[in-house]
Amino acid sequence: MVEFSLLVLSAPAKVILHGEHSVVYGKVSLAASVDLRTTLTWETLTNDTVELHLHDLGFSTSWTTKQIKAVQLSPSVDIDAFKIFLGTQDVSDVAVTAAWAFVYLYRSIYGESLVPGKFTLKSDIPVGAGLGSSASYCTVLATSMLITSGVFEPEAIARSEAQSNESKMSRDECLRMISNWAYEAETIIHGKPSGIDNTVSTFGGFLQFQAGQLENIKSVPELNIFLINTNVPRSTKTMVAGLRCRYEEMPKVYDHLFSAINEISVECRQILEHLGEQDATKIKDLKEDSDEFLRLEKLIDLNQDILRTVGVSHSTIDKVCETTMTYGFHSKLTGAGGGGCVITLLKQDVKSETVDKLSKELKELGCDCWRTKLGGEGVAVHNWTSR
Repeated sequence: MVEFSLLVLSAPAKVILHGEHSVVYGKVSLAASVDLRTTLTWETLTNDTVELHLHDLGFSTSWTTKQIKAVQLSPSVDIDAFKIFLGTQDVSDVAVTAAWAFVYLYRSIYGESLVPGKFTLKSDIPVGAGLGSSASYCTVLATSMLITSGVFEPEAIARSEAQSNESKMSRDECLRMISNWAYEAETIIHGKPSGIDNTVSTFGGFLQFQAGQLENIKSVPELNIFLINTNVPRSTKTMVAGLRCRYEEMPKVYDHLFSAINEISVECRQILEHLGEQDATKIKDLKEDSDEFLRLEKLIDLNQDILRTVGVSHSTIDKVCETTMTYGFHSKLTGAGGGGCVITLLKQDVKSETVDKLSKELKELGCDCWRTKLGGEGVAVHNWTSR
């Protein structure tokens, strides 16, 4: 087994492109990776210590491997009891849950051969904004532990599927294992997640989800977007429950609305796959007046209109959509709605000055903004040093 002294890796956030809420009713949903990332740096330690540093939560702790071995594993966390184990009450429930997910993965993956190490995590992804920050966290943890425990080497993540052989796992097998472990840790944080977030964070690109079935959409080009966090707090549980009540009052009406969202998702996938069939030059030169781009914009407008109709938008979301439209950009909420984030499709040749001006206007509304891409790389190993 190769031993490492340093390992640096990252995993992306995710957004729902189309199909939020209607997916609960069996319709097609499209999700994509977004190039905001959680980065993990793992360093070997010569003593019998395991350190966890969560930079963005302002939380650090350490244990001996003996202490971790003594922990009784459970897929749920007793926050008060674990605070006693951590030796402090002055820590947020979010940090406690993240630390428990770490311990769960550490014990489960390493088994009896616990490896000392320092895990330092930093993230571009805002917590609680519906962008899959916890899945990104769980994905990099699982990947680092699988590599440092010798299950597979860092090169396996970069290998093509064709390079697998009897002694090495294929890249796809490695990624599926990462995704499965990340899902296990996600159950600690979210109870019963859909599996979308960990799959997107691991594989990257675009993903279709319907009736519990996940499918990676191959060879889709990256899309330029503006990601906008309204900073309006919302509860996914509350939004889903509220829509369920409205649905039960008029199921036939809402079935038609959800069916329309389903067709939007299907149409969007067809456009993306068509773009993926074109050569790189044509993709790079995709113009705002091309048929494909105009259709993508129209689908975004249609979906947002329906989401507003079914009552999951918010006055701030509506204001953001109106503001971006004054610049000729088309936007929709992503995720549960009622606050949270908005995605804006950017033209391929948009000028930086235009985006900067829009960003300034949105920040005056209390929003945070990122110019980024959809459909980029999943989990990635950037650097490693063998001992």
